[in-house]
Amino acid sequence: MVLLLVPMLLLVLSTQHFFDRQIQENERNYLQVAMKTVRNDMENRMDEMRKAGLLFSGNSDINKAMYDDRNRLAMALNNLKRNFRSREPDIGQQFSLSVISRWRCS
Repeated sequence: MVLLLVPMLLLVLSTQHFFDRQIQENERNYLQVAMKTVRNDMENRMDEMRKAGLLFSGNSDINKAMYDDRNRLAMALNNLKRNFRSREPDIGQQFSLSVISRWRCS
């Protein structure tokens, strides 16, 4: 009986060890492939963003509109600052900073 149980136990333990190693290796391979896929997706998105940026920066109509909007916004902020400086200097500064921060975030 012992002669039968010992080889069976050794077989079970060795196969368990082999399967555990195989599972770990498969997990590592899966993660490597997943990381490559994610990296490729990120690079593709970066390329698309770069292309869109070049498209917008190369279009003179868009550049002119953005420049005009900046000038109009700067003039409006200067008018507000002049009006608020006469009353409360801190309010004008806080207001212009909040408008600029909202404008940059949008």
